[in-house]
Amino acid sequence: MIIGFYLGKTMEDYVMTLTPYEARLKRIQDAVALKEPDSVPIAPIAQCYPIYQAGYTMAEALYDFDKGAESFKSYYKKYEPDYAMGHEYINIGSGPILELMKPKTMTWAGAPDGRIDKNSIHQHIEFPILVEASSTGITVTLQAG
Repeated sequence: MIIGFYLGKTMEDYVMTLTPYEARLKRIQDAVALKEPDSVPIAPIAQCYPIYQAGYTMAEALYDFDKGAESFKSYYKKYEPDYAMGHEYINIGSGPILELMKPKTMTWAGAPDGRIDKNSIHQHIEFPILVEASSTGITVTLQAG
């Protein structure tokens, strides 16, 4: 479409180009508003893939914040998802903190007890916590793990 009032330029010549972030945001906003986006928004749940793709173990990511952060940065740069969802990156660098906390209900890759593999995600340990203390079933006491 030619705009006759300004030297034959098209409307596209006047449309400001969006930054990659703005384009992704608009894509998601359009989809939520039930408008047709320029492409289908992609929001993968990557979980541990970025760590494995970078060549690190889960234990390395849990005990070396820089390795974990670098693995997710390279994943986002390579695949450019429209939206990052999930909780996979919150455990990066948490190994020393977990060691201080000494949780009885979970273990993790690289934990001193070595119960799970260095490439495993954290595992919850199940054991009875509430024990019936009377025959009526009303009174309950806590049992230490």
